[in-house]
Amino acid sequence: MDSSEKYAFKIVVIGDPEVGKTSLIRRFSNNSFDENYKATAGADFDIKILKINDLNIFLTIWDIGAQERFGTIRNYYYSGADAAILVYDVTNSKSLDSLKSWDDDFLKASIVSNPRIIVGNKIDLLDKDELKQDKALQFAHDRNLKLILTSAKNNFNVEKIFVEISKLCLEKYNLNVIYK
Repeated sequence: MDSSEKYAFKIVVIGDPEVGKTSLIRRFSNNSFDENYKATAGADFDIKILKINDLNIFLTIWDIGAQERFGTIRNYYYSGADAAILVYDVTNSKSLDSLKSWDDDFLKASIVSNPRIIVGNKIDLLDKDELKQDKALQFAHDRNLKLILTSAKNNFNVEKIFVEISKLCLEKYNLNVIYK
C-alpha cells in the first residue's frame, strides 16, 4: 500500500472562448493536443493525479464553457472550487482584458479568497520580439497572482501550471508540507 499523503482539489479553468483552456487541460491530463477547436458546452472535467515529492495530489480539473449563454450556470461549477486558473490568449489582448471580469466572478462565488494563477497561452504563435507582457504582468501584480506563459501545442510550462496551483492549494489549507 502506498504510504504517501493524498490530497484532492477541485480546480476550475476559466477565460474567454478560444484561449486554449481545453487544450491545456487535455495536454496535462493525457498529453494530447488537437488543432481543431471545439467549444466546451457548459462544462467538462478531467481527473489527474499529480505527484509532488511524496504527495499524491488528485486534481479534478473543470473546463468551464466561456460562451455567454452558459453564464448563469457558471456559479454552480465555481461552487466548492479550491482554486482557479485564469487563461488568456497572448495573441488576443481582449482575452486579457476580460480576465478581470472572470476573476471577479470567481471571487464573488467563492466563500474565501481561493488561490488563482494567470496563464498566458499560445506563446508558440509569437516571435520573441512580440512577447511583451507588461499589461499581463501589471494585472498579475495588482491582484498578487503568479503569471505563467505556456503553449499547449508545444507542451511548454503546461505541467508547471498544475504544480503551482497545487502548491497554492496546499498552502491555503496550511498543510505544512515540504515540496520542491
